[in-house]
Amino acid sequence: MDTAKAIDFIIVCLEQKKIFIKDILDITKQIEVQSRQEEMEMEDLVTQRQTRIDRLKKCDNLIDEKVKTLDKNQREKWEKLVVGKADGFDNDDEQKAFALMLSTKEMLERINTLDNKAKENLQEQYEEAKRQLAELRKNTSNSSDIFNFK
Repeated sequence: MDTAKAIDFIIVCLEQKKIFIKDILDITKQIEVQSRQEEMEMEDLVTQRQTRIDRLKKCDNLIDEKVKTLDKNQREKWEKLVVGKADGFDNDDEQKAFALMLSTKEMLERINTLDNKAKENLQEQYEEAKRQLAELRKNTSNSSDIFNFK
């Protein structure tokens, strides 16, 4: 595969990566909303999200493989670009790759924030359920011993 085709392939993978991350963001938003509900139905959302994450990992592997096929100078430049670092651009492809990575980084930060909020919500619900269970146990032990058969 010549250099131009490898770079085109990398850019297509970066575009696909952005789509997967957008999907993950959308699913994470739904998970965060569900985490605030009294009755949650997240199993399907978690499965969908994991599927996108697995596909995202495949994209990253393909990008890494293609970057390794570039000549030394281009490889060094593209290794930085595909992680969102740049020392300037020599062409539109480099600029496009960098822009794609910046937008994916922004979405990843939003995913992280939503994830943390969902975890907080779930932890609060867990603590409340634990408190209610302890209260129920306390009240049950104080009541008559109706289940004790002698």
